[in-house]
Amino acid sequence: MRAFVALDIPAIAERPLGAPAMTHLTLEFLGEISPEVVPSLGEAIAAALGPVAPFRMTIEGVGAFPNESHPRVVWAGVQDGRDALIDLACRVATATASVVARRDTRPFTPHVTILRVRGPRDLERARRVLSEWAGRSFASFEVGEVVLYESDLRPQGAVHTALRRVPLTGSRVTRRSGGEPADGEPPR
Repeated sequence: MRAFVALDIPAIAERPLGAPAMTHLTLEFLGEISPEVVPSLGEAIAAALGPVAPFRMTIEGVGAFPNESHPRVVWAGVQDGRDALIDLACRVATATASVVARRDTRPFTPHVTILRVRGPRDLERARRVLSEWAGRSFASFEVGEVVLYESDLRPQGAVHTALRRVPLTGSRVTRRSGGEPADGEPPR
């Protein structure tokens, strides 16, 4: 089965140029995994996230991979909650690596995919989104759980099925991406 770990995003009323709904933010793409490892993955993720408290996150601004001059993927960025989100993704990556081999070793870049550029029509849409939606705030919400998903690719689009939901119930404040304390946490 094809799997990934993500945060659900609440419904966003206004989307750029008819872009698909932004339904999740991927923390770790796992690729093909054996169904037998799902319970172990769920337990590893739950253990790693045990001390993590819920936090607020704001999706704001747009950008592109690899860059805005040659966009292949157009994304919305994360502002408030960025450091907590990076910490969360690092914890998920460490937990999943204890069960399955990591597929992507690039550093985590917090983003929500808006559209993929697959041809000239998409390229025009991408350029319009990048110019018209710069600096726009899309949503602000509390991150309260992480979800292990199965992704079934079908001709009409991917169908995502939640395999395990892990609530964030801890009280520990997460750390900034550079290792400094966040929100008044004492140094380790």
